[in-house]
Amino acid sequence: MVLLVRAQGQRLPGYLRESVFTAYRSGRWLAANEGVALRALDGSASGDGSAVYPLVPSAPEGTGAAWRVEVLAPRLLTGICLPGNASALMCAGPAPLAETNGAVTAKELFPERYELSVVPRPLTESAFPLPDAAGDPAYLAVPPALAGAVSNWVADCAGLAERRPARASVARVEAYFATNFVYRLGLWMNPTPDPLVDFMKRRAGSCTHFASAAALMFRQCGLPSRVVGGYVCCEWSPWLGRWVVRERDGHAWVEVWDAGQRQWLLADPTPPAGHPSARSRPGKARLALDLVLATWNRFLFTLKNANLLALLADAGGLFFQFVWHAVWSPGGAVVLAGFALLGWVRRQMVRRRLAPEGRLRAELAETMRQLARRA
Repeated sequence: MVLLVRAQGQRLPGYLRESVFTAYRSGRWLAANEGVALRALDGSASGDGSAVYPLVPSAPEGTGAAWRVEVLAPRLLTGICLPGNASALMCAGPAPLAETNGAVTAKELFPERYELSVVPRPLTESAFPLPDAAGDPAYLAVPPALAGAVSNWVADCAGLAERRPARASVARVEAYFATNFVYRLGLWMNPTPDPLVDFMKRRAGSCTHFASAAALMFRQCGLPSRVVGGYVCCEWSPWLGRWVVRERDGHAWVEVWDAGQRQWLLADPTPPAGHPSARSRPGKARLALDLVLATWNRFLFTLKNANLLALLADAGGLFFQFVWHAVWSPGGAVVLAGFALLGWVRRQMVRRRLAPEGRLRAELAETMRQLARRA
């Protein structure tokens, strides 16, 4: 398990963005920039050090659903996982860093808990709304060495070369890959002249290959695009009462700019067999282990973020109050008197069992103890 998500008013959390890539060079995607520190809302700092950071300049007021995210495996993350329609982030620690495409990362350590305000939208419209890609060449760049190959890919996708709205182009690309390609992990692609060339010949690969090829095809058709990496949250755990994100749910997809609607659209060109929702559901043994691990993680989080001296003092105070009220209550007085009577009866029975010489020795030993105590 990587994350646990409690999404208020959301049937399916869906795509959680972790990293965004805009430039393709030598078989690799590169991020746009490192990002700048987010600015917290004035007066939003709380007693535990948490602050509210707006993610978009103008978010609709009163429409955001509250999400709470628990991070169970921060070592597996390169960024703070957020849905594209998140409007605000609340977390403790130093201000997170955000780049222009909505990817947010921690300045130092990743927060173990954070909360989100999310604007409800359909999954296809849950892409990050910024920036405006109209006229920006960064989202249309195709490596010159691949221009000819990408043109052939576009021609092989029936109807894609025609000037169509972004939504229609997204549907055609998704149908093209779902019909003609196979999802398969563990394939090694020939890096010469480019891994994507080998992928398009084999017609088999992983989600990163599908997203990369689709992004370049969109760009060749004049549709700005960017590749997004993250997780797809689609597993509900009835034992935890949370949505679960596992390591196997890692995924890559594309966001395409719709010039007509002036918004980014989400496109997932990976065939359905490679989508995280196609994974088999965990059994009861796995659910039980998840419950144990989540409980242990929450216990450690409480210990790390609590004042141990204050906890001990509170526990001692509660115990003292319990004993005090128990003793001075009618029931407590009866119990205390009962224990006193039992002690007196036991002592008398012991004394009666002793012979006269034994009683004398016991009295002498008691007298000597009292003299030693006084001395």
